[in-house]
Amino acid sequence: MSSNGVQFLNVPQLAEMLGVKKRTVYEWVAQAAKTKIPIERAGGSLRFRLDRILQWTEERGRQSESA
Repeated sequence: MSSNGVQFLNVPQLAEMLGVKKRTVYEWVAQAAKTKIPIERAGGSLRFRLDRILQWTEERGRQSESA
């Protein structure tokens, strides 16, 4: 999905990209205050901006390296 040059992913696409189960993505969303996963809701659907997800995964990688 793309809107104004911004690429959006849905839950199955995000799960595939990150190599996790869809359930894991839903768990991250349920714990968004803790996981800080960048979520956008559109008409009751969850969407994820690709650029923000890439930044989020990079930040998570840095946090696990410093732990």
